[in-house]
Amino acid sequence: MAKKKSRPNWKFAEERLANLFNTKRRPLSGSLSYGSNTFWRGQKKERGDDGLHERIWLESKYGSQSPLVNHAWDLYDKSQAQCSAETKDKLYPVIGLQKSARQGILLCVHSKHLEKLCVEYLTQLGYEVSKSCDVSKSVSKK
Repeated sequence: MAKKKSRPNWKFAEERLANLFNTKRRPLSGSLSYGSNTFWRGQKKERGDDGLHERIWLESKYGSQSPLVNHAWDLYDKSQAQCSAETKDKLYPVIGLQKSARQGILLCVHSKHLEKLCVEYLTQLGYEVSKSCDVSKSVSKK
């Protein structure tokens, strides 16, 4: 009997990220993608990101060999432990990464807290957000 090929974990990671935004992973992304307007096996490659979302460029990083992934998770775990100990799990960590001479803040938040973070952010901007999952009906300016 032939051995069943196992799917690489990085493909599952790309799929989980895409599913978070209700889209699919982009096949042949990453190292096989050479930028816009290139061709791979006769198919035009429009984008080199990991997802098929129309408005979001999805980039998945996976693996214990990646210093970026390791450092981000170590920082998150440390922040989560401190946050949990000090607030008895009433708050959740959001890590802001900032760099000298760069505008803006890169946010690192666990996917399980993304909905709460979005509600908090929209509330701070002056929107009323109801508990409904239908965003078009549940978000309105105060």
